[in-house]
Amino acid sequence: MVAYELRKRGVRPLALHLDNGWNAEVSVRNVKNLVSSLDIDLKTHVLDWPEFR
Repeated sequence: MVAYELRKRGVRPLALHLDNGWNAEVSVRNVKNLVSSLDIDLKTHVLDWPEFR
């Protein structure tokens, strides 16, 4: 996993999540667990549904 390897090397990556409105509960939980366990920042961008469609 890239984020893990970067953290091992002292780099603080920024996780980016593009939310298209179809996120499963488990996927949201997985993202939160990942950023929490690696102590990295998370930026979530919610896509504009009419534009995305």
